[in-house]
Amino acid sequence: MTAIKVQAFGGMIPAEDDRLLPDTSAALAENTWLYAGSLQGMPTRQVMHTCSSLTRSVFRIPLGTLDRAGLSNSYWLEFPDYDVSVVRTPLVSDQYARYYWCGPETSPHYNTRNRITGGNTGINAPFKLGVPAPSAAPGVAPALVAADTQAPEFASASALNYMVTLQFRENRKLNVNAVPPVTSFVVTSTSGGTTTTYTVASVAVGAALKQVYLILGERVAAGVTLSVTYTLPTTGLAIQDEAGNAAAAFAVTAPSQTLDTLPPAYVSSSVSGTTLSIMVSDNVGLSVTAIPATSAFTVTAAGIANPVTAVSIVSGTTNTVALTLTNPVGAGAVVTLDYVSPGGATALQDGAGNMLPSISSASVVNATPSSLQPVFSTGSVNGNTATLNFSAAYNLQSGVPISAFTINVTGTAQSVGSVSVSGTTVTLTFYRNASSDDAVTASYAVPTTNQLRDINNNLAVAFSNQPLTNDTPAIPTEPNEPGGGEGSGG
Repeated sequence: MTAIKVQAFGGMIPAEDDRLLPDTSAALAENTWLYAGSLQGMPTRQVMHTCSSLTRSVFRIPLGTLDRAGLSNSYWLEFPDYDVSVVRTPLVSDQYARYYWCGPETSPHYNTRNRITGGNTGINAPFKLGVPAPSAAPGVAPALVAADTQAPEFASASALNYMVTLQFRENRKLNVNAVPPVTSFVVTSTSGGTTTTYTVASVAVGAALKQVYLILGERVAAGVTLSVTYTLPTTGLAIQDEAGNAAAAFAVTAPSQTLDTLPPAYVSSSVSGTTLSIMVSDNVGLSVTAIPATSAFTVTAAGIANPVTAVSIVSGTTNTVALTLTNPVGAGAVVTLDYVSPGGATALQDGAGNMLPSISSASVVNATPSSLQPVFSTGSVNGNTATLNFSAAYNLQSGVPISAFTINVTGTAQSVGSVSVSGTTVTLTFYRNASSDDAVTASYAVPTTNQLRDINNNLAVAFSNQPLTNDTPAIPTEPNEPGGGEGSGG
């Protein structure tokens, strides 16, 4: 078919004479379609594939090129459904080139490209997606297990500190809910003809480990062998397994295991006000009766010694030692801690007698709230000397840079030449003498280093353009000379 294309074709203008028509228009246009002003011929139909009479939707699989010239070289998947979705394999470089499809009346299937082009039927028929339904429902029956008639058997016993562990032999587990009363057990030891009876404070059962635990009221010392007697309770629950088989009564010995030999270890410390807390780690717990003298501790705050007035063990289980200090520690002060172990009964130690090693120059976290900061109160100036007074609980430290202060004399900034600190007063000198009628102000900006602070390290609060009382004496005026009379002529 011959096609003529006219760029920017404007369509028909039949009312104009042919000679008067513009180049982009015509008096008559048949079998044309206007695409944005262009003239193109109408396409014609061409048979690509003849479908089955039952086909409602198709999907083309190119066998050659993908352009228009390759349309005839294609395989066409035909489906009886009107709406069938076909997708290629989601795998990259799938060697089988699989295709998947499903529709309202077409169950999910898939097939490879070679099998599809081989006819997609018979030996090349597509595969169904899913799990094949069994021909008969599977049967489920509980496994046959012989009834458990074997009672737990006592195996061994041991003692460690405050606990006696009773080990049993059992095919399954012990019944964790079957806990005998404490009256079912008697625990004693004999030494030098003297019998000591230990209080059984509580009983617990470890089901998976097949153990029974007796918690004693007194600690068992090293080398002591206990005698443990178990009597079946007349009321309450006996030691038994999950099947309800009760263990028999027994009388056994429980040798004491080696007690804890690991000493407590220093972890950290913190201070707030006059209380310094020392945290240690230990398996047994600190002894609450082993209290060192206050002289065993040295605490410094901002380089100044802060004597300890009292020592106490807050709790043996939490392993915390509390020191009471003479003076409250200022917010931000650098605090260090030293402890020299005195040895013996008064040294910090755990319940097994293992002593906490000495502590040397440990850094203490300062948790004191910043509530005692020095604040500018009043100031005065005399000539080139400014005096700044602070309301502060403690004396100020020296070493503040001159660049932290600014003096303004009648609105003009003056260079500060020196800074000196005495008590709670800061004295500044600057290069220009103020006159008695000058308005003088002072400012302080907190520097990044060497900030103004008191001896407890409380930072001074910054201030800006605080007026200073001008105490500069006024310069006296020169007296007027008495006027002389006119001389008389001679």
